[in-house]
This record gives sequence, C-alpha cells and structure tokens, in this order.
Amino acid sequence: LSLRALFVTMFDHYLIIVLVMLILWCAIMCISALHSKCIDNNFFVFSAVFTASILVLDAWTDIVFATHVIDVREYEHRWIVFSASIGVTLFVCLVSLVLQHYAMKAWKSHYAVNTWLSRNAVVLYICSILCGTSLAVIQICRSNACNFDIFDLRITSVQYRQFARKLMFPILIKNICQLVLQIGFIVQTRDYMISDYTIFVSL
Repeated sequence: LSLRALFVTMFDHYLIIVLVMLILWCAIMCISALHSKCIDNNFFVFSAVFTASILVLDAWTDIVFATHVIDVREYEHRWIVFSASIGVTLFVCLVSLVLQHYAMKAWKSHYAVNTWLSRNAVVLYICSILCGTSLAVIQICRSNACNFDIFDLRITSVQYRQFARKLMFPILIKNICQLVLQIGFIVQTRDYMISDYTIFVSL
C-alpha cells in the first residue's frame, strides 16, 4: 500500500466520522477527570464514562459500517448486509428501551431517583436512542461528571448491575452478528477493498 493511497484512505469520510467520535469521547473523559481532580469530586466514576464510550462507539461504528457497505456498488449483497446490520442494531436499541422503561418504574421507589427521573426521563429516552443502547446512557448519567445534575442519577451499584445483566445477552448477540457480517464482507470483497480501513475500525 503506497503512502498516497494510505493518506487518501485515512481521510475517507466514514473514517473521519469514527475519528471525530473517538476525539469527542476522549475529550469528555479528560474534561470530566480533570474537573473531578480540580474540585476534589470523589463521587465521579471514571469507569462509568469509559464503559459508556465503548458502548456508544460500538453502536455508532456498526452504523458507519452499514452505511459504508451501501457505497460498495460492486458488492451484490450490500442491501442484505446493510439491512441485517441496521436491523440488529435497532433490535438491541428497542430491547434496551423496553428494559429501561421497566427499570425506571422500579427505581422510582427511591425519592432522589424519582425526582431525577421526573426532570430527565425524556432526555434519557432520547439519548438512549441516539447512543444505540440505554446501558451506555445509564452509565453516563450515574457518573457524576462535572457535578452536573444530568449526570447524577443515584441508582445503586446493585440496581445498575441488575439492569446491565439483562442487557448483556442482547448486546453479545448483536456483536456476534455484526462480527459475522463484517468478516463476511471483508472476505467477499477482499479483491477490491484491500486498502479500506473503515471496516477494520468497525471490527
């Protein structure tokens, strides 16, 4: 692979989207961590923001992969792969929203959580759709980043683990399906997609 081809590939618009997402999440993590050190915020949970960033990037790169497949006109099965990839992602998003709905009902028994949900429930649902999974959003909202109220969902670790456990299987199935689709795409298009890094980033 020549340096010129590498340069052109690195500035592929799909790869730029992924890089922007990475930079955005790194900035969020760094700002939150610095803020917690500067004001001695002992309640900040860095692992929550880090885990959320992995989950969001996983969902977004799957969407980037699906939209990228459509552009490969030489690939005769592109619409099947696109539909399967988007379908699996939407299925997990829908399952997470349903589980989130029932979890929020249970959490309302706690006064502080009920107060927080009464103010932020709509935002929680919207962000869950945008992020592809409510697990990532719940993680961010319980991180207490920068002492903002939106990040101060006071559910217990036990409540979070119970919620996360229910979503682990759908997320695992989604990742296996996406992995199969992406590897299959790479194998079937290896003759004319040698210099394409977007799929490898999705993996």
